[in-house]
Amino acid sequence: LMRPRMKNIRILPELVAANQPVEIEYRLQNISSRYCWDLHVDTIPIRGMNQSEPEHLTVKCIPPQQTIQLHRKITFSSRGRHELPLLRVASSLPFGLTMCGTTSVDCQDILVYPDYTPLEHIDFPLGKEKAQDYTLLASLQQQDVFEFHACREYRYGDDRRHIHALSWARLGFPVVKEFNEEYKPHACVMIDPSFPQLNKAHDLRSFLRPFLPGSHPTGAEIADALASILCSACDKLLQDGYQMDLFDLSSPSQNLPTLLGPRDLSEVFKVAASLQLQPEFIPPTHAQLQRIVTIQNLLVITASFSQHHVDILNHLQENFVRIKILWVSDDPPPTQLQRVSEEAVQLLPRQILAGQVTSC
Repeated sequence: LMRPRMKNIRILPELVAANQPVEIEYRLQNISSRYCWDLHVDTIPIRGMNQSEPEHLTVKCIPPQQTIQLHRKITFSSRGRHELPLLRVASSLPFGLTMCGTTSVDCQDILVYPDYTPLEHIDFPLGKEKAQDYTLLASLQQQDVFEFHACREYRYGDDRRHIHALSWARLGFPVVKEFNEEYKPHACVMIDPSFPQLNKAHDLRSFLRPFLPGSHPTGAEIADALASILCSACDKLLQDGYQMDLFDLSSPSQNLPTLLGPRDLSEVFKVAASLQLQPEFIPPTHAQLQRIVTIQNLLVITASFSQHHVDILNHLQENFVRIKILWVSDDPPPTQLQRVSEEAVQLLPRQILAGQVTSC
């Protein structure tokens, strides 16, 4: 008799930033013919939530057949995919002796990406002769990349759907439409989460780290640093007007769409939120290598560097691909790192997490 009959919904965004407040909306509907008293909303604790936040909300009364809306702000302190507990609304009537309630059956996940520090500068080549003028690049940032720009003579391989019929009739030979996309620089960003040191010895060092303040960063810190610098670098490239292809080597079969501007940054956040270190290096697929050779510009973000990296990057350089490497590690840089790319930059994980890296 004391259990409230209710229909409850919890609405929250799919993607949020760590250490930033996120608003959750609750819709509570009393579907019974009597009042529901002394309700406690979302009573099951949420893992990963900031402990300073209140555990749950309280409602004094909901009339029969009425719906109310509640709002609550919570903060997630850690990056990753968080599985939220089922929504439970319970009544403490009578006199707090029992907590009878209803529990939803729908599971909800939320992706938390790192609270990164934006880069002020990244030294990366334009890579396209058409966009050598930074003034032209800045003007194209404000326009949609699919906006019609001009016409040019038809070339073998052009999409026939882009043929401009009126110009063809006037000039006497086929011409195709050009779009702003062809004038904007393009970049490939490859995130490599391989970390061979991810073994029992490293786990033991992670366990003893509170007692060894001068020790190396843990695997979790390195993963967070990789995710943070990935967001920072991609944000800066998209703000600078680049189109971007993102390749996540932890799931090489996943084909992300080409990112056209800052509005597509959410795709980067999803990769950063789900990023986990891998004990073995997973090479890029043949299709990804072909795409990199076509674009000619590559930014590699990695925490390890082995002979597998050398072989792949040498193959790309033989195909005239310009390569920049961001190496996230506290270890001394290997000699072969500079041989592969003169644009290799070492970044310390703890400096990244502290927000001290503003250029690379």
